Amino acid sequence: MGTTRYSPLLLAHLRSPSNFGADEEATHIGGVLSSEIAPEIIFYLRMQGERIDSIRFKTAGCAVTIGLCSILASNIHGWLANEAAAIDTATLQDWIESIPADRLGLLDVVLSALQNALSSSDTTQFGTPDASSASFHECASHSAVAITRQYPRFDTRLPACAARHDVRPNTGVYFCAHPQVFSQHSHVTAELCRVCSLAALPMPANLRKYRELPIHTGPCEYLGEFQELRPCKTCRGNVMTKVFNCNHSAHRQTTMKECAACYDYVAKHATDAE
Repeated sequence: MGTTRYSPLLLAHLRSPSNFGADEEATHIGGVLSSEIAPEIIFYLRMQGERIDSIRFKTAGCAVTIGLCSILASNIHGWLANEAAAIDTATLQDWIESIPADRLGLLDVVLSALQNALSSSDTTQFGTPDASSASFHECASHSAVAITRQYPRFDTRLPACAARHDVRPNTGVYFCAHPQVFSQHSHVTAELCRVCSLAALPMPANLRKYRELPIHTGPCEYLGEFQELRPCKTCRGNVMTKVFNCNHSAHRQTTMKECAACYDYVAKHATDAE
């Protein structure tokens, strides 16, 4: 038996996704948070009454996750909320035409993210995928039963914190100036901010100085040639990430994602401009 491959439609959407990016005018925002079994997915809906007038999404997942969200968003634009909420994994699988069996679990995660967005309004709703969930495992069995289990929800509004600075609007990445928080470039995610207890304590006087991230206008002067493929730490399945040489003494190696969030960025040939 041959191995199931990605359909041409899914490949087209993962290479050139539709409706990707946040929507500041969204009336409904929701999704699922990242975990060991699934990526973070956020849907942004603009509702006109019960009809989906606009739908956009963001995800920290792999290209397959992006493609699935893109196909789903393209199909349900203009639908009524109850019609979109009734979509099951079999319907989404029909839309994408074909996908390897080890990636079928993403269908359930994507649909649950949509359901959380549909059921939100004034409060943003998220859930955390559960590896023990029957619905997560049953989605690989070509079941036509509509998803009835929604992941637990909670309020995702961040607590006020004097140490937090927005690195770039609508990216969900923040600079943490607190001296007791350690991370690469002092960057943290909204998920970490929500569970951090330091915001409720008196702020120390020795907060780190906030550094604005350079605006990338093209390739970095230090970016070298492709070096190797490395397994992606956040993706399910056999997903590889390209690793490049970095000629900056502080890094030596980098990925395109790491390069985009680097404070040592220098625009290529910027020093040669006359």
